[in-house]
Amino acid sequence: MPNIRWIAIALTLLLTATAPGEARRILVRPGGAAGQVGLPRAIPDAQGNQWMIYPGGWLQIQGNTPVFSQGAILNINGNQPGQQNNLARYDEKTGELLIENLVAGPVRVTRRIKLDDSTGMIRYVDVLTGDPQKDVEVQLLLQSSLNYGIQNSVTVPDPKRKNRQIGWVAMTPANKAAVEMYSGKGSKVGFDILSVPNNNMSQATMAVWIPAGKSIAIMHLHAMADTVEAGQKMLLDAKEPRIVKDLPAEIRRILINFAGNDDLIGDVEILRGDAFDVVELRAGDQYRGTLERAAYKLATPYGAVELPAAKVVGLINIGAFRPRQLVILADGQVFGGLLDDPTVNLRLSSGQLTAIPLDRISRMGYRKREGEPTEWSFDRPMVMLRGGDRVGVIPPEKPIEFVSRYGTLQLDPKNISSIVFDAENQAVHTVWLTDGGHLAGLATGDGFTMALADGGGAPVIFPAASVARIVFNRLPEESEQIRPTLTVSNGDELVGSLVGQFKLDTAFDTLAINGAEVRAMTHLEKSPLDVQVTLWDNTTVSGQCQSPTVECKLLSGMTLRVPVALVGEYDQPIPAPSAATVDRIKALAGQLADPDWKTRDRAEAELVSMGPAVLGVLTDLRPSAVAEAQQRIDAIGKQLTEQSAPKPAPPAAMELNKDDS
Repeated sequence: MPNIRWIAIALTLLLTATAPGEARRILVRPGGAAGQVGLPRAIPDAQGNQWMIYPGGWLQIQGNTPVFSQGAILNINGNQPGQQNNLARYDEKTGELLIENLVAGPVRVTRRIKLDDSTGMIRYVDVLTGDPQKDVEVQLLLQSSLNYGIQNSVTVPDPKRKNRQIGWVAMTPANKAAVEMYSGKGSKVGFDILSVPNNNMSQATMAVWIPAGKSIAIMHLHAMADTVEAGQKMLLDAKEPRIVKDLPAEIRRILINFAGNDDLIGDVEILRGDAFDVVELRAGDQYRGTLERAAYKLATPYGAVELPAAKVVGLINIGAFRPRQLVILADGQVFGGLLDDPTVNLRLSSGQLTAIPLDRISRMGYRKREGEPTEWSFDRPMVMLRGGDRVGVIPPEKPIEFVSRYGTLQLDPKNISSIVFDAENQAVHTVWLTDGGHLAGLATGDGFTMALADGGGAPVIFPAASVARIVFNRLPEESEQIRPTLTVSNGDELVGSLVGQFKLDTAFDTLAINGAEVRAMTHLEKSPLDVQVTLWDNTTVSGQCQSPTVECKLLSGMTLRVPVALVGEYDQPIPAPSAATVDRIKALAGQLADPDWKTRDRAEAELVSMGPAVLGVLTDLRPSAVAEAQQRIDAIGKQLTEQSAPKPAPPAAMELNKDDS
């Protein structure tokens, strides 16, 4: 009788053999290490196509409608990650094809690939691991090209975030549209998408930092649709929590361009039932039935809390020796403490009622209820504790004391976006203001008194030592608004303008300088008080400040005295002109409604030539001007704003903040 093992090897060789120049379509698992498969690898879809995955992880479609010629090509700092062999493996738990140990300079890459038959989307999750000793900045480029020319294409704007796109759709002559999604809706981090007209290629670029010894993950999706409209709908209707649900918790935690942590509390996934409520024991057993409880009464570090069972979706036990409970609500709030009842009553499907000791439970969850939100929205004031609590609050009326390099500040909660207490690698706290600026310091006091949003207005005290973050207000949306900024050598960024007057001792004279007229200021290294100042008319002077501080009025309303020795760089795109120039601007503005069109044109041209400094004065004059003058003021404003707007940086120069509020 022939040896079965040799027959299997012969079949494998026959199926994997190809003629020169032909793509190999490997449909069986070849020999080799356990769990390994060869590349290229064919992943069939429900439409009769084969999604071919090649070494390095890029894709191609073969079959009925081969729209993608090359897709999901990853470049890191201008290089494609290299692979030493043509092997991959399947993750037995998730069904993903894993291409591991790719290398691009100091970055190691694992590509996780899976086709979702229910949506027709192929999902890529690229896990990037940087240098173990230092932070690494990487320029990412994802590129795809199509087999057909593009008839028309659109980028799909993010419905939750201004000036951000989530993906790209292109119609081809094959009566199919290529669809690619590069960012989740509302994601704080996203790709810039470039699709060139009359070209069959798309590019998505992003610059990110990988912290020392850490990993980040980016996700992107590729698919086909019948029309451009259908492709747009596919992206806008994409259920992101469902898309990432089968990813391992450790991968979801490090996703930066899609939300992946909604159903994670720390490292633990929230348990939910479908037809029944479910209780999971520490030993691994799972009981299904109906939980019978009216309310959850918790003793928390900030007082007693009673939570109606109708609002609760799950519970997690934290700690091995003296467990505490985290009770999760349907709106995403999490309350941690000790339950007053040591047992949980579960009515089994057989009708029997069993009382399960609380200390035997690992986690439990209710069946999904009708009308329950698919995503949690944290667009509300909240306190996050180090133990995992997320508690909705009513912001306090009294100011919060914050000790900073600029003295002890009394911060109005209305002007605070968030206070971060446990930022990685930072011993101090960071306050983010509603104008987009941030500064480091220490929020003083042993605790923070606030009322619970769902607690009837009764105030509670959150111990300062247990607070990880407090969120009061949203940060401003990204916009084209030109804002003055002052960066400080300790990393603070203040959004506001210099005000008041300071004296500058130059080599031969002392100049009195109005802060509002300063276009730029940089600190010179020769002396702690030496600076170079650029005025509104581009006059540049260098010298030593007589005063050790300058005043900066923030857009959020507060005025800070900033030490000159700490000034890194100040930039005011629209400085105020001098008093004499203001008079000249007003005179020219009066000529914008002159009966002689030549006079009107000359006045408009001269105002444009004076630069952005005229904008503030013209804005103040516009409401009282006649219609003709208003139109010309608007035209001047448009020209000068376009001149002042920062030019987009090329991909190699783009940068994102390492720290995000």
